Amino acid sequence: MSMHRKEIAVLGLLATLLLVSCGSHPQPITAPIEVLADSQPAPTKGDNVASNVAEHLRSEDRESAENQTELAWSGNYAGKLDDKIEVSLALHGLGDDVRGTITYKKSGKPIIVLGTMNTDGTFFLREYQPDGNITGVLSGTERAQKLAGTWYAPNTDRELSLSLEAVTVQEEGTVEWPYAAQNVSGPYGYHYGKDGPLGSLTVKQVGDKVRFSMNCLTSAPGRNMALLENLEAPLEEGVARYKMPTLDCEFVIRFYDGFAVVKYVDEHYDCEFGHNATIEGEFVKLK
Repeated sequence: MSMHRKEIAVLGLLATLLLVSCGSHPQPITAPIEVLADSQPAPTKGDNVASNVAEHLRSEDRESAENQTELAWSGNYAGKLDDKIEVSLALHGLGDDVRGTITYKKSGKPIIVLGTMNTDGTFFLREYQPDGNITGVLSGTERAQKLAGTWYAPNTDRELSLSLEAVTVQEEGTVEWPYAAQNVSGPYGYHYGKDGPLGSLTVKQVGDKVRFSMNCLTSAPGRNMALLENLEAPLEEGVARYKMPTLDCEFVIRFYDGFAVVKYVDEHYDCEFGHNATIEGEFVKLK
C-alpha cells in the first residue's frame, strides 16, 4: 500500500477500493458454524510502531482483554497535506488494527479514521463520516516515526501529498486499548459516495453468539454483490469466527467499540462472490 508516485498511488487505490467492496452472488450464502483454529506466532521487532505488536495479534486470532491492554499502542502525528494544509492525526492501534481521528486545523473538527498499520511499515487509513461515507484515504509508509504518502478524496479524485511527524508515540504495554467491544448489536457500514463501493453488516448478539448478515457492492454502474444472510457464529472476546463447510472460505469479524473489522483467514477467500467482491474491510457502527 505504500504509494510514492502518483501513478502508483492511483493504481494502488483502485485495487484497494475493489478489495474493500463486496461483490455479486446470485444466491445468499448460509452455512452452519465451524470454529477456526487459533495460532500464536512468536513476536518480532521492527522499525515502526505496528511491527512491534502485530505478530502478537494475527488477523484470525485475538488475545484476552488483559493482553489487548498490554499490546495496544498509540501515536500523535502532525504535519501538512500538499505542504500547506495543516492536520493532526491521533491514533490507537491493537496489532495492525487502527482507530483514531484526523483533525484539519482550519475546521478543528475531529473525523474518525479506521484502517491498518502493517509490519512492513505501510499504512492505509480512511476517514469516516457518521453515516459511513468515506471522504478521504491516507496511504503510505511509516519510517522513523514519520508518515509519508498521499491523501486521496474518492468523491473528487483530488490527491495531495502527505507528510506527518510523530509528536508523541507510546508503544505496547504503556497504554490501554480504549475501544474494547461493548454492545456489538446494530448496523455497521461504509460507502464511497453515491457511485462507489459500499458495504453493510447487521449484527444481533444473542448470549455468547452473534447472528449476522452482510451485503456489499462494487462500484457503479456494474455493481457486483457479496451476500451473506442469517449466519450464526460464536462470539469470544469480541471476535466471531466463521468457516463455510463446503467452500474454502474462512473469516473473522473483530468487534470493537464503534466499529468492526472483517478479514479472511490466510488465503481462504474462495467464497464464490461476484467478480472483485469481498467482505473484507472496516465497518463503522452507524447511529
